[in-house]
Amino acid sequence: MYIPSKSKRFFIKKGILLIVIGIPRALMFYRFSPIWINFFSSLGVKVIVSGEEGKRILKEDSYTIPAEESCFPFKLAIIHAQTLVDKTDMIFLPRLIAIEKKGIMCPKFRGVPDIVRVITKHKTPIISETYDIGKGKKEEEKFYLKIGMRLGFSSRLVKDAYLFAKEEFKKFEKGFINRLNAYSTSELFNYPYKIQMKDKKNYEFKVGVIGHPYNLYDIDISKGVLDIIKGMGIKVIPGDKLDINNFDKKFKALHKEIYWSTGWEIVRGALYFLEESDMDGVIFITSFKCGVDAIVMEFIKHQFKKLKGKIPLLVLSFDEHTSRDGVITRLEAFYELITTKKKNSLNYN
Repeated sequence: MYIPSKSKRFFIKKGILLIVIGIPRALMFYRFSPIWINFFSSLGVKVIVSGEEGKRILKEDSYTIPAEESCFPFKLAIIHAQTLVDKTDMIFLPRLIAIEKKGIMCPKFRGVPDIVRVITKHKTPIISETYDIGKGKKEEEKFYLKIGMRLGFSSRLVKDAYLFAKEEFKKFEKGFINRLNAYSTSELFNYPYKIQMKDKKNYEFKVGVIGHPYNLYDIDISKGVLDIIKGMGIKVIPGDKLDINNFDKKFKALHKEIYWSTGWEIVRGALYFLEESDMDGVIFITSFKCGVDAIVMEFIKHQFKKLKGKIPLLVLSFDEHTSRDGVITRLEAFYELITTKKKNSLNYN
């Protein structure tokens, strides 16, 4: 079995050895956690997710923080992983190469498992199987089969767990935008997931938000910006949850130039909001020192300028020093802008 021989943290449940696996609440946890947690849980594995404590522990001396040139989300991922060392038998940190057929992830995603191994001095084994959908559509299933079989489970059991997790992921994604506007952001990714309630509120405005999933939904990074926006009476439409695959064909040439997976996702969302929707505004949530964001930001600004203010664009950049009060001030100014624009539009019509 793919378990440390010296571990004393296994649990016995009805005569079955129960493994404890930790998952850092960081980075692509905010995209794939529904499938990850359901996959392990359906195999009988106990899953522990790190807490929402990154900003606080950044100030402690007990955790090693990566080099200062790293972006804030990357620092948080390393810290979250360290908090799991003494609580779990293994830590799940997949080596993400490509999450779709075209495009690749930021290189730092490949290095996270190795950095955690070094920082934690190999105290806890890391499950760092490579995830590369770019190699073919069967790669995702192979990814989970490798992990499950190395944990000692049969291929049949692992495949059943994978198929179950896929179905649960589909349920999670369905109606996500409504749930996002009905619940606080921090509640959305807590297992067991809230998948029933629908948003029934009436909003005066509707704003599209674009950014990497962790920038949008990790309240440690964004200071709960989505909840602040909703509190202003604005409905939030996240660009990463739009079903606009056919829209890609219109900008096929651009996709070749923007080869980062989540970078293209951000651009696609921005273009859709700009050309195909009735948004009152768009907010781009970025991380300071993110190279991908720096590239796509200039492209997005250029596209918005070409249409001469058709839709207001607000760029919010976050790092560990960003204050919530400062974010609120900028959002209040943005709210006044879209309010004035809407009034002027109504008067003109």
